[in-house]
Amino acid sequence: MIRHAVVAQRTVAPIPLPDILLSGRPETPERAAAYGLLDRMLRDVGPITVADLIKDDLGRPYCPSRPGLSVSVAHTDGAVAAAVSTEGRVGIDVEAATLYDPIVGDLVLTPAQRASIESAEKPDDLFLRLWTRKEAIGKALGVGIEKDVLACAAENDTVFLREIRFRVSDLRAPTGCHASLAIEQI
Repeated sequence: MIRHAVVAQRTVAPIPLPDILLSGRPETPERAAAYGLLDRMLRDVGPITVADLIKDDLGRPYCPSRPGLSVSVAHTDGAVAAAVSTEGRVGIDVEAATLYDPIVGDLVLTPAQRASIESAEKPDDLFLRLWTRKEAIGKALGVGIEKDVLACAAENDTVFLREIRFRVSDLRAPTGCHASLAIEQI
């Protein structure tokens, strides 16, 4: 079972978060709404709620009583995303539109990806697509953005990284945002 959603933040009822999920971060309206969306999904999987989650050493939420369950949340200005999987690790990311900055591109893209962006009709959109894909892969791995995640061929629908195969896809997102999903293929 794999479920995911990317929605406007205003459409989700925020929930108060346990301190363990905040990891010292402030409880923002975006974070509370993202976990509200995840809570709705977990209740459908049942009988689990966000209150059953804790975070691992890298800050990834998980449910100790359901070791085969993978969850991921993301939020940006005006949009939230959540994913739940019992079929392998999952990562989701959503980002608000931003202008492509070549200096950032030098840090987070491969030379081929930079060349594609620089020749693209809509470079900002292509950058955002690649960035959310890399973020989703890093979240699925549970490592965030590390050197090998930045170097991966995120433009492909199948990405092999750390001997793991991920299916990566773009998701429908609220206007002005882009979202991606990475699911481990077992």
